[in-house]
Amino acid sequence: MKFIRISVNESKALLTRVCESHYKHQYDYEDIATIVQWLELHDLDGVRTLLDEINKPLQKNNTLTKHKKESKQRLILSDNSQNILHKIRIFSDLTLAKCHEDGLCFTTINNIAHQQTILVNLKNVSVRGYHATAWWIETEQKHLHIAKIAPNQDYPIYKTIKLNKYAVNLQPYLNLIYSKNDIQSLKSYTNEHEIQGESIIQKVNTHDFNERLFQKINDGLEIKFDHYQQLTKIADLILVEASEKSRQGAGE
Repeated sequence: MKFIRISVNESKALLTRVCESHYKHQYDYEDIATIVQWLELHDLDGVRTLLDEINKPLQKNNTLTKHKKESKQRLILSDNSQNILHKIRIFSDLTLAKCHEDGLCFTTINNIAHQQTILVNLKNVSVRGYHATAWWIETEQKHLHIAKIAPNQDYPIYKTIKLNKYAVNLQPYLNLIYSKNDIQSLKSYTNEHEIQGESIIQKVNTHDFNERLFQKINDGLEIKFDHYQQLTKIADLILVEASEKSRQGAGE
């Protein structure tokens, strides 16, 4: 498989052009480019996530919000478009606002893809003095993903666990708990999985996140060549072909 290596600055410029070309001014394309690069800098498939979203058929982008009557601390959202890059800030901010009001908010986002994107926003929760826990199940691999961050931490502790037993959920989802106090156990919040002798297959801590970042800053980003070709093709769509009219006044 062929790869191309580009600098961090080159990647940010390319991703910004791609996002401007695709999203135009419908969303904050510079922020989306920042999210994608953060994911890529930390080995979390930012480019693949962006291309997956771009290549999906155009769908309605409504976000449905439902409040469970029996608990003011509960929030249920549904992302009809299965796209998360331009909504992750919204989902996180809604949860954080409710946590600020009630001391805790447990949010479930249904029908969502690329759940690892939530890791981008956990520091925003931490700097405001709250604890955050995010988790989701990768059904095909039977993997449970859990990310936790405490106040004033730069990065979460991110674990991938091989499950021995879990309840099948055909709909992709993301669960969030933002709270004033640390959540020691998830058992009271979900019955979808039973962890028997946690088989941790990956654990990423602050040191690991920092190592990934510094390596990319020093060595550049290694992007699959076919992905790079797709990105440059999309980015070039914002260029306007020169014409006699476009040349008038040029250089003045």
